[in-house]
Amino acid sequence: MIENEGKRITGQPSVPEEKSAPLIRSMNEGDAERLSRCVEDCYGDTYPIRDFYDPDKIRSLVRQGLMHSQIAVTSEGDVVGHLGIVLDDRDDVTADAVAGFVSPDYRGSDTMFRLGLGLGVVQQKLNLVGVQFYALMLHSITHKKALAVGGVESGMLPAHFPASTSPRGFERRGGGSRIPAVMMYVPLRSAPERTVFIPERYLGVISDLYGRLKYARSIKSPVRSRSKQSAAVTVSSKPGMGVVQIKVKQTGHNLLDKIENLKPQFRKDGIGAVYVDLSLCDSASAAAAEGLRSSGFFYGGVVIERGGGDSLRMQCLMDVGIAPDNDLIVSKSGKDLLGFVMDDAREAGAIR
Repeated sequence: MIENEGKRITGQPSVPEEKSAPLIRSMNEGDAERLSRCVEDCYGDTYPIRDFYDPDKIRSLVRQGLMHSQIAVTSEGDVVGHLGIVLDDRDDVTADAVAGFVSPDYRGSDTMFRLGLGLGVVQQKLNLVGVQFYALMLHSITHKKALAVGGVESGMLPAHFPASTSPRGFERRGGGSRIPAVMMYVPLRSAPERTVFIPERYLGVISDLYGRLKYARSIKSPVRSRSKQSAAVTVSSKPGMGVVQIKVKQTGHNLLDKIENLKPQFRKDGIGAVYVDLSLCDSASAAAAEGLRSSGFFYGGVVIERGGGDSLRMQCLMDVGIAPDNDLIVSKSGKDLLGFVMDDAREAGAIR
């Protein structure tokens, strides 16, 4: 999640005059406690990615080479800003941008810009083809800045963040509903060529995405036969976020049954949204997507270059209300995508 910096609502000066600009450098394991304190300064106890309140977890991710961060450090040694990327696997060529925030007293300066420059160097060293952002729709700052560096909207998740998410300095809009996220993908270099099988109902929106990314994708018609194999999935729960991610390793005739059998536990755990990622390199995924729609799943977006290819993300709302704010989307392409997702949700019976 990227909060990015903006003007404080209070109208107070962004950077205290007596303080110099913080130093930007790479984070190491020894910075874990100070980073957790920075999260508390920015969010109190409302930051949904709970790992950032756990210094041991932060150290573990850094040690494994799965988390790479730039931090802003004052002359007193306090961390007042952070921008990082996290890899699902060290061999992945796309990473998630996470935890982009600046302490309230330093917002409105060039701190986030400088953090981004530092992280760009890291991304080049890792040979990433792109970075995935999940722009919190409490403001349009991240959306604007991702567009400015060549990012495109790769998906729309109307119930991604908990309603309690509340960065200090930004008013909460939308009442008690969960907070949407715009999936923003920033291409850094050419991606490997892929053959993909796109469900007919999503052919237009996904083809348009590939065209904007200028990625080489050979689109073929998916097979219509029903798989005789048993489905294989991995389930990853993120309690602080209130979401569950299901990665389909093998499409199969019983995929929908497997997911339906999990839903009672998801409701018991207070999960707000369930995501199912289907490989677009698997021709059987199109039929699986249609099966999921019969259970209230609808279009979420495309996850680019993870685990050796792209995935279609289908999403399901777990008895929660949503209130996406069209005014917070600053591009026509983003507004069009939101309209498409909401129409698909209605057609699938996910919302009225």
